[in-house]
Amino acid sequence: MKEFFRKWGQGIRDLSPAQQLHSQIIGTYGSIFGLIFAWLFMWLRGMWFFSFIMFFAIFIQIISLIGMKQKYAAIIKIQQEVEENGF
Repeated sequence: MKEFFRKWGQGIRDLSPAQQLHSQIIGTYGSIFGLIFAWLFMWLRGMWFFSFIMFFAIFIQIISLIGMKQKYAAIIKIQQEVEENGF
C-alpha cells in the first residue's frame, strides 16, 4: 500500500503543466454541472435567495473555465513550438 501511494505521489509530481491544466478543466466541468443541479434544486424548492447565490457561483466557474481553456491552448502551442524547434 505504501508503495502504491509513493508511486502515485511521484506520478502527480511528474505531470506536465498541460496535464495539470487539463485535469483542472475536467474538474471545472464537473463543478459547473453540480452547481447547475444545485441551482435548479434550490429554485424548485423555493429557496430563491440561495439559488441567486448559486447562479453567480456558476457564472464565476464559467469565467474561470474560459480562462483555463485559454491557458491550455497557449501551453499546447508553446509545447508544439518547442517540439518543432527541438529546444
